[in-house]
Amino acid sequence: MYDHSLEIIGNDFFGKIDISERDIMQRMRQIMYVKCSLVAKYPDLFDFIHALNNEDSDEVKLELQNRNNEFMEKSYSKLYENIDTSLFREYVDVSKALNIMIWTMEGISTKKREKAKVLSLNDLHYDEILAEMDTYLAILKKSFYK
Repeated sequence: MYDHSLEIIGNDFFGKIDISERDIMQRMRQIMYVKCSLVAKYPDLFDFIHALNNEDSDEVKLELQNRNNEFMEKSYSKLYENIDTSLFREYVDVSKALNIMIWTMEGISTKKREKAKVLSLNDLHYDEILAEMDTYLAILKKSFYK
């Protein structure tokens, strides 16, 4: 069930991401927007995945973590390929800048997942999530781009 849920969400997710967008900041915004729209589209699947990720069994946690890590590794390689590195300032180490961007977006996602533990997914305000992400992207863009 877990693998099937990830497959449904993954197929829909990658069907909506414009990989031809080479500006990593724009692509990251797309990623967050699509994530939010999928949570709204598949609330039961996300509730199921969320419940499994809060499983008490160490054996189940380890197996899910391994599957999730594999899924994320494949996803990241697709999402962050073919970006336009000429947008970055000359002195910026692009791979380190990408890590900072990814960690920032993951931090926002983690913060919202923690909030979702208290609220239902329907009670999250996705426009606020995107607005918060935009403020961070603006800072990152000013810091790393020409």
